[in-house]
Amino acid sequence: MIYRMLADLIVMLHLLFIIFALPGVALVLWRTCILFVHIPAALWIVMISFKGLKHTLAL
Repeated sequence: MIYRMLADLIVMLHLLFIIFALPGVALVLWRTCILFVHIPAALWIVMISFKGLKHTLAL
């Protein structure tokens, strides 16, 4: 039971990250203080997507 709850938590965290990272440009335009959190998230997505780096959870 605990493994299922942990798996659900990881899925929710991934979805929150995607929701934050993709339309985050609108958030940055609205609140510039979010820029310091959004840039590392965007760089992480670019590295995984275009450089072919392995995702940390996909061992």
